[in-house]
Amino acid sequence: MYHRDLHCFVMFLVEVSSTGIEVLTYLADRLGSDFRPYLQNVLPHTVDRLGDAKDSVREKAQLLLLKLVERGALQPQQLLDKLRPHFQHKNAKVREEVLRCLINTLNEYGTQSLSLSKFIPDIAGLLSDPTPAVRDTAFSTLVELYRHVGERLRIDLQRKQLVPASKWPALNARFDEAKLADDLLPTAVKNVADVVSLDDVDRVAMPKPAVPIKKPSVGSAVKQKLTSTPSSANPGKTH
Repeated sequence: MYHRDLHCFVMFLVEVSSTGIEVLTYLADRLGSDFRPYLQNVLPHTVDRLGDAKDSVREKAQLLLLKLVERGALQPQQLLDKLRPHFQHKNAKVREEVLRCLINTLNEYGTQSLSLSKFIPDIAGLLSDPTPAVRDTAFSTLVELYRHVGERLRIDLQRKQLVPASKWPALNARFDEAKLADDLLPTAVKNVADVVSLDDVDRVAMPKPAVPIKKPSVGSAVKQKLTSTPSSANPGKTH
């Protein structure tokens, strides 16, 4: 009875934008990996909320996605794999927020937890998106990826000609700026001569840092906004 009632409660919450997302985040935190049975219903609606017109709703949707990973309902790679089709979402805000979620996940868990090469064509393709905000976010995402993986990314983009010729000079210059400013992370390959596989920007061929990389992300700032726990969301004890 408890699980059936909780399922009905979750189905009700996914239809509610702001408050529902807050309560779902609370439930994800409480249930941890036991939240997995509800992912099939929760994830599509959370993605829809990434396209909400209100910044606060989009931020809360981002936080819910990060909470699902943090509490073990999803692995970081699983989250990105499930979000990948939405790089082509009809809503431009969703496309932009999926890029932000990739950056947040990368900064939170590091390259050693992720296989990234399959996402590169999707991200590079958004450099030609009709919406300026999506193009700018795709550009920033590639720069952030370069900070993590270094010259492997530059070589991969050049060899596969993934970046439009008109945009390559600016992107290449940003890569150089990050390198000259010593802004690359320990996982990044800094010298072209050290690149063994042109196809690998994945964790398999990359050196692992002695200490896992964790940086503050957009989601970290959002967490401060959910300081109160909705009392009505307490699912009670299982029997």
